[in-house]
Amino acid sequence: MNPYASSPSPKSEVVNEAIAWIGGQETIARDDYKTGIADKKPAIEIKKSILSPAGDVDISSAPGRVKYQIEISAAEELYFGNFVDLIDSFALTPDSVPLAVAYVANSAACSATPGSDCFDTTQNPLIGADPAAVMDQNFVNHLTWKFAPGSLGHLQKNGVITLTFEVDVSTPCLDFIRTENGNGLVNRALMQEVGNPAPLDPPSADNIVSIGVDTGTQLIDPAYCLKVNPTAPPGVIEVRKTQVNPAAGSPVDWSSGSATVSYEITVANVDPDPNGDPVLNIDVSDLVQELPGTPPFTATAVSASCSPLQLCGPQPKLTGAQQLIGYYDYKTVWVHAAPSLAPGQSISYRVVLRYDQRNCISATDLKPPYIRNVGVATYTKDVILSDGTPAPD
Repeated sequence: MNPYASSPSPKSEVVNEAIAWIGGQETIARDDYKTGIADKKPAIEIKKSILSPAGDVDISSAPGRVKYQIEISAAEELYFGNFVDLIDSFALTPDSVPLAVAYVANSAACSATPGSDCFDTTQNPLIGADPAAVMDQNFVNHLTWKFAPGSLGHLQKNGVITLTFEVDVSTPCLDFIRTENGNGLVNRALMQEVGNPAPLDPPSADNIVSIGVDTGTQLIDPAYCLKVNPTAPPGVIEVRKTQVNPAAGSPVDWSSGSATVSYEITVANVDPDPNGDPVLNIDVSDLVQELPGTPPFTATAVSASCSPLQLCGPQPKLTGAQQLIGYYDYKTVWVHAAPSLAPGQSISYRVVLRYDQRNCISATDLKPPYIRNVGVATYTKDVILSDGTPAPD
């Protein structure tokens, strides 16, 4: 499928890439092959495919398993020697939510045309962390396979080396917000000679695949990962946030690479019972979130002040510059502990945030970048039983 195409809500897609790095050292396996694999570039073809599932992978209730296949063929007889690394990498399609990809242990299998050599699947193929956090459209190297020590890495003329493996796809906690547009994971297989970044088989429809990911959820609060008691009674604390300057709905000028935006947040006790108990220990925080299509950036709270002072207690604490590194990543830019609010009482925050680009923005005329800012308040309140006593913890 086209990795840039949208799929019905609420689906995601992921991109997976495989690269074989070919050593430039000459080999004496054959007298007529002493000049490096680059001279054989036109002879090598790589095909990437998805063996299962037949459609989208369902991760709505548990990690979903995907089985990939890489086929390496050549129109000429080749000897790769011990200088080949097959690298498998993952990336997101545009607008995709972050995904986690975990290798299924011992799932790799290799077969080859008689007379050809296979990659060694007995070795640990992991590169770095597992599962790998796939945050954006930049490829993350995750798996690698080599020919066995001492192997000639032989590929017969018109022969095929076939490698299959499985991964489990899931959603890291930070990405429990879903968009209505399709998202996904892409897989690409390339071969490269060490020291030469040009692929021996250029990217094409043959060596690039993508798969839809059905998350089963969408538009969930970014604070989903916080511990919440689902049986608790309805809350009495209300949080309202307004963009002040530029005015709400107006675009923010980011052409210089830096932009300053001011907000107002109101936290109120809306308990309809004027004689109700005050709410104690209210923790207020401000979250900044990178939305799809927005490049990585730094968010900094320039200032945050609370009023009236008699209700606010100590002023908010700024957390310094926060790096946002991928779609739906979010960071806290300031926190505040309010002592208490009685029914009908409220506190207000005046906040100034600065957003600094870390990379250049390309094709901004196609889709403007968006940043989400969320005010969050957590608190505890005693539940009074019918006999008038507080409920046990």
